[in-house]
This record gives sequence, C-alpha cells and structure tokens, in this order.
Amino acid sequence: ATGRAALPPASGKQQSPIAVLVTMGNNNGLDAALREARAAREEAAGATKAFEELSQRLREAQQHHQALEEQQRERDRRLEQQLREVDDTRRAQAELAEQRLATQREEATMQLEQERAEAARFLAQEKLAGAQRAEQAVKDERARAHAAKVRQWEGLNRDYPVPEFLQPFITATLKDVDADAQQVLYVNVAVVGDSGTGKSSLIRVILEILGNQLIQGNTPSPEACLEGDGTRRPTPYILDGFDNMARLWDLPGQGTTRIPAETYLRDMGLKYYDMVLLVSDGRWSENDTALLHAIKFAEIPYNVIRTKIDQAVESGEHDHGWDQERTLREVRHTLKEQLCELDDERLHLLTTRKKYWTGKHGGASFGNVAEVCERVKQQIEGARGSQRRGGAGAA
Repeated sequence: ATGRAALPPASGKQQSPIAVLVTMGNNNGLDAALREARAAREEAAGATKAFEELSQRLREAQQHHQALEEQQRERDRRLEQQLREVDDTRRAQAELAEQRLATQREEATMQLEQERAEAARFLAQEKLAGAQRAEQAVKDERARAHAAKVRQWEGLNRDYPVPEFLQPFITATLKDVDADAQQVLYVNVAVVGDSGTGKSSLIRVILEILGNQLIQGNTPSPEACLEGDGTRRPTPYILDGFDNMARLWDLPGQGTTRIPAETYLRDMGLKYYDMVLLVSDGRWSENDTALLHAIKFAEIPYNVIRTKIDQAVESGEHDHGWDQERTLREVRHTLKEQLCELDDERLHLLTTRKKYWTGKHGGASFGNVAEVCERVKQQIEGARGSQRRGGAGAA
C-alpha cells in the first residue's frame, strides 16, 4: 500500500535468503502489476469518463442537431404557412382583381353598348334630319325650277300663243308643281315642207314603219299631193308604242296667202314641238332657209330630209353621166353649201320607193327611211324621259 516491497509474512519457520529474495521479487512484480492495473483502471476510468463526456457531448450535439432540425422544420412550416398565406392572399387578390376586371369589362361593355345605342340614335336622327333637309332642298329646288318653268311657259305663251289646233295635244305647265307632275305627257313631231316635196308620201312610210292609229272620223290617211296647195290644215297621226301620246303632224307648207312665211313658226306653234322634220325635194327656197334658221335659233330639235333622191340619182346619170355614189355626194355637198353649219347627221337623203332601199333597182342600196324613223323614235323617248324629270313645258 505504501509502494514499498512487502515483507514476507512471519512464520514459525525461518526462510532462506534465496526464498526471501524470490518472495521479494514476486512482491515487486505484483506491485508493478497492481500499479499497472491501477493505472489501467485509472486510464479506463479516464477513458470511460472521456467516453461518457464524449457521449454526453454527442448526445448534446444530437440534441442540438435535433433542436436545430426542429427549428428548421418549424421555420420551414412557418415559411410554408407564409407561402400558403401569400398564395392565398395573391389568389384572393387575383380573384378580386379578376372580379373587378370582369365588373369593369361588363361596365365598359354596357357603356359601349349605351354609347353605340346613343350613336345609332344620333346617326338615325342625323340621317332623318339629313333626309328631311335633302327632301326639303329637293322640294325647294323643284319649286324653284318649276317656278322658272312656269315663267318660261308664260313668257312663251305670251310671245307665241299655242295654236288652237295644237292645244289639245300640248302638256301645259301648271302652277301647282304636284298637279303638273301628274299630267299626261304628249310628244309631237312636225313634218313641214312645201307642196309637192313628197311630204305626204314620207309621212305614210314613217307611219308604216313606226305604226300608227288613225284618228277616227276626222283624220284621213296621208295621201300624196298631185295638184293644188297640198296639206291645207295641220293633221295629227298617232304613233304606236308610246301609250298613244306621240303624234306625227303633217303641217301645211309656208309662203301661201293662207299661211305666210313671216309668221309660219308662230302660226304652226313650232316652238311647242319636240322635233321638226324639214322636208325638201331639192328646191331649197329663201323661206326654207329662213325657217331653218328660226328653228335652230329656237333650239328646236330638227332634221333636214331631202326627198326623191332616187330621181336625183337618175337625173345625175342621164344629165351628167354620174354614177349613183357621185350623185349622192354632189347632192349632199350642194345642200350643205345652201344650209350653212348643217351637221351631216341631221341631213338625210331619202326616197319612199322601197326598191332602192334593198338594191333591187340594180345598184347599191340607198335612201332608206328607217334611219329617220329611228331618229324620230329616239327623240320621242328622250322627250318623254325629259318630261318625267321635269323638262320643258311642251310635251
């Protein structure tokens, strides 16, 4: 116990020195072993204590780690909760924003519909007002034009009274614009020319081509004049195809004691006709020239008819040896010299002998009356259309 070698126990028998030495050696070994054992125990105790301390630290570390993990989990839970709350908040805000947007869209749509409805009402009102203004402007213009038309008609009647024979066939201009628009519209075409020019024959052929209805009882069929003064009084013939409102007039020639040339245009009422066919067989007189100038000055639509052109062709061949084409050119040239500023389209070289229309006489066809008939038809249709649009007072 003191670290020194223990003495062998006392016994009744005295040991030998060698035994004592052995015994002392063994005791020293035991002490060393004890010391080693004690040191081992101490080391083991230290190791145990260190292990326990290490275990304790490990447990503390584990506890700390668990605490950290728990803290992290708690933070994660709180973060997740916060994220859910944020998501819920955002979702709620988004839903609220969507609701607000939907409400705004609905309000905007309603406002747009209201604005459109208001714009449509305004546009309808403007259209109605515009239509009313346009209608009123048309009425005003119509009234103004009709007033001018009435003044023109009254002035025309004052200077050129309608002849008594023509009055039943003239559409007078009434002061009431609506009553005037409802009137029956007449169209009149005059055929004028001296006796013996072939006027009656020409009228008969025109009536055959255009069709006619003779006025029963007082209007005979036109006949060629062989002797005398020819047509003595104006004679109307109804043309078919124009609602019986178009008439072709056979007017007496001018320059007689009954019908002087100086007052012919007024006495025959030529200003009230829609077209005048001025007929001549080539014997163009000063009265014819004066009448043509008066017709042109009055702006009456007209055409010049050179009748009996077949006789001129025969005379050209017999008297001058001209062929048909040259005779026709010479006649046209002579007439244009006599009638200054006469358009080619207004001059017609005609014959009432139909064999010349088809070339059955042995030469090229010429002198067909159909061209003049087409001009007459066009003029009648144009005059009727002009009257419907509020044209001249005369039909």
